[in-house]
Amino acid sequence: MYQWDGTAWIRVAGGPQGHGPTQVLQPTSWTRPLQLAVVAMYAAQALFAASVPFWFITTMTQWANTMNERYGAPTPPPGAQAADPMNDTMTAALYVVVVIGIVLALAAIVMALKQWPWAHYAISVFLGLQVLFSVGSLLNVLVPTLIVRATPPAPVVVPELTVALAGVGLLAWMIVAAATRGPWGMRRVS
Repeated sequence: MYQWDGTAWIRVAGGPQGHGPTQVLQPTSWTRPLQLAVVAMYAAQALFAASVPFWFITTMTQWANTMNERYGAPTPPPGAQAADPMNDTMTAALYVVVVIGIVLALAAIVMALKQWPWAHYAISVFLGLQVLFSVGSLLNVLVPTLIVRATPPAPVVVPELTVALAGVGLLAWMIVAAATRGPWGMRRVS
């Protein structure tokens, strides 16, 4: 667009006179509902993640004890778990995962509210991974319970199943929106 003449930059005649027409994304009837669905899903996940430290350890301990009784494995005496360093490590890991989950959920909320085009695709990838993780977690809980015929813990199964189903639905909606209209269901206007 410009050429250096030895003393100053001059516009090249016949060269492009700018970057060409810019494309602006214009919201459609899909934009706001899709945005609110993403915000609602990740707000619910942030609240759920914040609640996990209050119930998860006791629920999973009770479930493990039930499975050990049915399977015939001895249950450790009360107080033995408190002295176990592995227990402390797993508790710390739980808190780290909870904090990471809350941060990622808040980041997804901000990205959805800002409606950045790249964020639509980032959240779509994140939803796909989340659905796979939820299905894996469900299998991790359900397979052992089917083997020993113990009832799976509902506080773990219900949220994972909900995330998997809601995630598949939201991911499908985001893919259709991007394919038919554009990111966040917005149309490109010159």
